Amino acid sequence: FTSGGQKDTAEAQVLNAEVGVRMAEINLAKLDEAPKASAVASARSQIAQAESSLARLLSMPSPEDVAVAESQVAQARVGVEIAQSRLADASLTVPFAGTLVSWDLHEGDALVPGAPVGTLVDLSRLHIEVGIDETEIGRVAPGQEVRITFDAFLDQPVAGHVAEIDLVGTLLQGIVNYGVRIEPSATDLGIKPAMTAAIEIVVKQKEDVLLVPNRALRRDQEGKHVEVLRGNVPTRVYITTGLSNDDYTEVISGLKEGDEIVVSRPRENLFS
Repeated sequence: FTSGGQKDTAEAQVLNAEVGVRMAEINLAKLDEAPKASAVASARSQIAQAESSLARLLSMPSPEDVAVAESQVAQARVGVEIAQSRLADASLTVPFAGTLVSWDLHEGDALVPGAPVGTLVDLSRLHIEVGIDETEIGRVAPGQEVRITFDAFLDQPVAGHVAEIDLVGTLLQGIVNYGVRIEPSATDLGIKPAMTAAIEIVVKQKEDVLLVPNRALRRDQEGKHVEVLRGNVPTRVYITTGLSNDDYTEVISGLKEGDEIVVSRPRENLFS
């Protein structure tokens, strides 16, 4: 690129060079009138130097040449950017560090947009995905304690906690389920991806309470009751219950420790 000031300077230099050539020619003509070998050689040298300077100055690029060169540079830069973009599109970037456990793309395969080509697993952060229906999800909250039992390690339960709960449920066979993410605590067990596990979420916990098996509970219009053996005779006793799980229910009042209750009564013989 040549500025206005530089252009003026270059034109002045060209003019000076042309003047120098003309003066050298005049000096040469004068010397030819009274020829001296050394003077003639010096004049010819001056002509050669002046012509060289003129040729050099005349070879400097014009503003038009500079503009064309700049345009070519810009086009080249665009080409580089396009090539870099295509190279980036040809690269796969993963969202986290992990172990590539499967790869289904090979040289020559046709690419399908959106189709998975491999499986990346972060073995340092395994988690369990479970679905809990809408009738129970209200009792679940992040941070709750979880007891995990893997089918591969039935006698070695693992502790864990509720990490996340989906905000939107999914309708499955007429029932709305919410996804819950369970993260197990650190363990030395050889837990692997895709293993099956049973979980128990501790929604509430009490110590030193009186429990009865759920199979012993009965219900009628007056409330919940159990049958207590008094003198080997089953007697109906109404109770107040508290927390419960799949197997047991807390008894707040109505029973005391040591009472014998009927868990399941034998069927009566209809033909006796």
